[in-house]
Amino acid sequence: IKKNVTFTPEYDIQTKKFTTTFYPNGGIIKEEPQNNNTFILPTPEKDNYKFVGWYYNSSLMGNKVTELSYTSDNDSTLYAKLIPTVNYMNSLINEIPSNLSVLDISYIKEVKELYNLLPYSDKEQVLNYDKLTNADNQLLDLEKASLVYYSIEELAKVEEITLDLKHTLETIKNSYEALTDNQKKYITNLNSIDQVEKEVERLFEQYGKDALEFDLRIAAIPIYNEIVYEQEIKDLYFDYNNLDQNVKALLNAKEKLFTLYERLNKIK
Repeated sequence: IKKNVTFTPEYDIQTKKFTTTFYPNGGIIKEEPQNNNTFILPTPEKDNYKFVGWYYNSSLMGNKVTELSYTSDNDSTLYAKLIPTVNYMNSLINEIPSNLSVLDISYIKEVKELYNLLPYSDKEQVLNYDKLTNADNQLLDLEKASLVYYSIEELAKVEEITLDLKHTLETIKNSYEALTDNQKKYITNLNSIDQVEKEVERLFEQYGKDALEFDLRIAAIPIYNEIVYEQEIKDLYFDYNNLDQNVKALLNAKEKLFTLYERLNKIK
């Protein structure tokens, strides 16, 4: 049985019945021969793992469950605790690369979590614990670097480059500069957005002058004189809606225009 299973043993003499659901935590459960007094708990099997015991909670805390009585009237759910063998633990740690990358974060966490499951006697037999400790010590830097790394990955996938990406590009560059030298070494994909940066710079040169001129038109209209400047506001709003998207992306005063237009409509 390779999945969560439910057994419903019945004790005919007392006509008692209860249901127990077993979560083998990736192990394989084989049914055990039973007697008439207690229900013998199954032992999950999993390659490279050893079974420790059954627990009433998925956090595998508290006392182990050693038996289930047929006289019980309560349904129950049991969770298996399986821990890696020492040899398997050593092999998992050996798989941690010497030169870490942000792609190794999940694996390091998984290995550390498995190591923490081991009893003290098994931990003493782990031969390469220093390698795991070294990787664990780099996790904080790896996670901070990963925020920038994956932002770069997403930006590099963009097919249509517009000036809307200018802010994203600046945010990534500022985030990169905020990293320590050790964290920066994990950003191995920075060159992948060189083309994006060049295209954004080209678009800025092409549309920057138009955006500046439109900003000046907006700035020339004072607030709280909407009725006096009614036609100018309407013309600006009409022209704004017909602007190229790249010009809109560069405007600094568009929020003022929206405010003027909204106030004008309320007054009217």
